[in-house]
Amino acid sequence: MALQMIAPFLSSFLPNPRHGLATHGLTHQKCVSKHISCSTTTPTYSTTVPRRSGNYKPSIWDYDFVQSLGTGYKVEAHGTRVEKLKEVVKHLLKETDSSLAQIELIDKLHRLGLRWLFENEIKQVLYTISSDNTSIEMKKDLHAVSTRFRLLRQHGYKVSTGICSLISLDN
Repeated sequence: MALQMIAPFLSSFLPNPRHGLATHGLTHQKCVSKHISCSTTTPTYSTTVPRRSGNYKPSIWDYDFVQSLGTGYKVEAHGTRVEKLKEVVKHLLKETDSSLAQIELIDKLHRLGLRWLFENEIKQVLYTISSDNTSIEMKKDLHAVSTRFRLLRQHGYKVSTGICSLISLDN
């Protein structure tokens, strides 16, 4: 039935009936139904992407030569100094009375990429700082309040954005 409704429309695109098709309408519709076919195709895309060649030249350094290179910073020679410095930083984190100094030290450890060495100490200090909202030095310094807010948020503490109300405008 649908083909009968669109047959007159399609007949305008078909060749002229005087050039080999039947001249009366019924035969013409049968002819149209015989010559029209519907098919769908879906484009197929290749899932493999050809990899471009970098055209890199071979290294001028031989593997054995690279392995023979040495460094003056062996663990044996500098390992004790590293451990001493770690202990100094741990002591600074625990024993500093100023929460502002602790926050700035934690921020510097973050920026240096050394925070993973002192994770437990940082968690303890941030827990103490998060529970202490009455620090006098924190009320006078926007930098201290914003750094405290950022560090606490980075470590998963739920800190209200109203923390800026702690800043006292009175000098």
